[in-house]
Amino acid sequence: MPTIPCNPGAYYWANPGRKLAVSFRGNGPLFFVPVHEGFKLVPNPYDFVDSDAILAARILVGFNVGARKQWKMKDVIGIVQDVRAKQKRKPDASFVAQQGIYTSSVSGKTVVEDGAQIIIVNLDRDPMPKFRKHMERLAETLARRLKQELVLLEIQKAGQTVATIGMKP
Repeated sequence: MPTIPCNPGAYYWANPGRKLAVSFRGNGPLFFVPVHEGFKLVPNPYDFVDSDAILAARILVGFNVGARKQWKMKDVIGIVQDVRAKQKRKPDASFVAQQGIYTSSVSGKTVVEDGAQIIIVNLDRDPMPKFRKHMERLAETLARRLKQELVLLEIQKAGQTVATIGMKP
């Protein structure tokens, strides 16, 4: 689909302090009028289209050790970069800050803690066994270095969960 560098949808505007409001909602189809003869819109190029086979991992980790916050997002990012470099893989990942509730299987205590989701898409195109092994090692390293009782690892194929693994240090 071509990119049009504007939003042709509904328009609303209110002038602060003057109590003036304007709105416009177009009716009918949009037409493209070329700026000169021979000008045409072209689709944006794809880098890849592989949604049926793409693998991804989602790792959930907390920042507390017991009831005390001990880690920050930068600690998690550093571990991911380090482990992925040792695996000779791209460090590309998304990090989502979150809060969660965790009940310790050791003490039985429940804590509300900051944490993160780490999302890694298999851009290296490793086969499932190799990708899963790399993600298990990453989750285990996070659990060990961040002193976590448990780190959750979810492996996905085409956006569907194929495995959920609780990794201990």
